[in-house]
Amino acid sequence: MKHELSNHAISQMLNRLSDPAPPRDFAAGVLARVRAERAARSRERRIAFFTLALSTLAAAICLISSRDHTLAELLADHLHTLAAGFVLARASADALSPVVDSARLPIALVASSLSVALLITLQRILPTRDLRRSL
Repeated sequence: MKHELSNHAISQMLNRLSDPAPPRDFAAGVLARVRAERAARSRERRIAFFTLALSTLAAAICLISSRDHTLAELLADHLHTLAAGFVLARASADALSPVVDSARLPIALVASSLSVALLITLQRILPTRDLRRSL
């Protein structure tokens, strides 16, 4: 026979339960995450400042060398290629980060199973020596 409880009875039972104490390292974990977030923001600010400085330097070089258009065009082409490479690397890292994070265990399992299969295959293929005879 099924024992059915009403929502009110379940609510009263749940209200009687005491809240568990937080883990001992809860505050330390929160503070570590805050520090990591601050470090990431600081790194992004430095990258932005470095990018701005390089862009300003490139603009100054282009303005200075405006008399010689070939140098300015060459520099602009190189900077455009470099910027596209940075954008592609950043986009790839941002896109692949959640995929790798969520697939970490399956990747490890597949890699280990392939490694075991490879080792077993190599053990069967390669000739074995009796080490006791050589000693």
